[in-house]
Parts: sequence; C-alpha cells; structure tokens
Amino acid sequence: ESRKPNVGSTNFSDLRETRLRLEELHVEFTDDHDVVKSLLARLHELERMDKEEPNIPADLRETKARLAELRIHFTDDHPAVKSLLARLLELERITKEEPNASAALREARAKLAEMRTEFTDNHPDIKKLKQRVREIEGK
Repeated sequence: ESRKPNVGSTNFSDLRETRLRLEELHVEFTDDHDVVKSLLARLHELERMDKEEPNIPADLRETKARLAELRIHFTDDHPAVKSLLARLLELERITKEEPNASAALREARAKLAEMRTEFTDNHPDIKKLKQRVREIEGK
C-alpha cells in the first residue's frame, strides 16, 4: 500500500487499447455513434496528455480520459461529471502538494472527494472513508 503512484511510465497501452477498440467499433458504427464519440474523446485526451503531460500519475491520467468521455454526453452540472471533477481536482492537488503520497492514500482521498459531491460528512460511507484516510496517513 505504500507504493508510489505510477508516474512517468509509458502510456502506450492506454492509447493502443483505445485505438484497437475504436477499430472494432468502426466495423459496425460511424463516428456519429455515441460509443464511438466517447472513445474518440478519450483517444484525443490521451494523445493530448502524451504530448503535454507525459509524466502525470496513472490515476490522474485515467480520470482525465474518463472525464473527456463523459463530457461528450453531459454538461459539468451532471452528477457523474461533478463527481469526476471533484476527483480530478483532488488528484491534481495531491500531485502538486503531496507528490510522495502513496497510491492507496491518493485513491482514498480521491474517492472521498467524489462522494462528497453527493453526501455530507455525516453519511456513514463518508465517515468510513475518512477513517480509512486517517489509517493510511498513520502508516
């Protein structure tokens, strides 16, 4: 659990898998199909990150790619987008302010940020996750 986030590793597999999936979908669907649009948005975001942010942690990379997919279908007011935006902001904060945070701590804090878009701090799941964060920080 004390492993560092996956930073600076090659991201070719993300791109390769996305391109392969797009090729498969293009057999049956055009670029106008919703699934193809989502995957194209993901691909473009992955390519952008490879050029502009090649060393970001894998969890942050995946969050940005997923957000690009969701924004094809939803505005930033949609609950799923709000949740992912909260996750993104927390991961960016941790990356900047706590670059040596463990992968487990990053995930717990990101999940907590997501859940807070729906629930108050009095919610049982929030309380459990806050306790989990404290436990990880104590290690």
